[in-house]
Amino acid sequence: MLAEEQVPIIAFVWRPGEISPPVSEMAQRTGSRAIFDLSTMGAEALHSFLQKADPVGHVSDIKISASALMNPSVGRLLKETGARNLWVECQSHFSPGDSSAFLQRLRTLSEEFRCFPIVGDVPLLAAMVKEDSGIGRIVLKGCEAAGFVSGETTLVLYSTAKEMSHASAKSLDVLIWGGISTPEAAAAFLSTGAAGIVFESVHWLTDLVVMDDPQRQQLARLRMDSIVLVVLGLQVRCPLFNKVFSLALIFTWRV
Repeated sequence: MLAEEQVPIIAFVWRPGEISPPVSEMAQRTGSRAIFDLSTMGAEALHSFLQKADPVGHVSDIKISASALMNPSVGRLLKETGARNLWVECQSHFSPGDSSAFLQRLRTLSEEFRCFPIVGDVPLLAAMVKEDSGIGRIVLKGCEAAGFVSGETTLVLYSTAKEMSHASAKSLDVLIWGGISTPEAAAAFLSTGAAGIVFESVHWLTDLVVMDDPQRQQLARLRMDSIVLVVLGLQVRCPLFNKVFSLALIFTWRV
């Protein structure tokens, strides 16, 4: 369990355009978190967007890219916003090389923000779990999640992280990102020590998500066989809906 938290983190991912009082109020009422995915923005764009979309500083959780994290000015810029929890997409296949600089940047930024590295790469996971890494929490993203994903399932990553943590005698908070769609699956992870779960799409059919009725109907009809795994290269995988030209596919491309 996170030292700062008395209960597991339950969070939902939202698009930038869905920053609004109703979404923030929903998170407050339910004790959950609203994570706004701003991972397509650089450091300057993050600052400018949050200043306009959230002038009162209600948005505390944002998802950013590894490149934005590595920008030396991102900490100074985000201090002028309400963002305090940074969920960082860590795709090692897009940032080849030694992970030490990335881990050092995480440690440095963690002095002023709570950083949640999202990882699906086993070698990078191993580097984070090391006793001297300075990383106290990790967020696992398996092949069942959306976007660029791991080649491993969430359960394999979870078991690997637990085993590595036990072997290094390190206390580590492990959260799950995406790939969980049933209460039973959520309960299984939480009951075995997961510090939280981030849901990517189970809330898409609520009235808080901005879409028209045809999109909502298309999404309601999607099933597991509507998904195809696109392999862009070695260890670069991205699941997409395969209903070509469907409104649902267009909707996911815009997320």
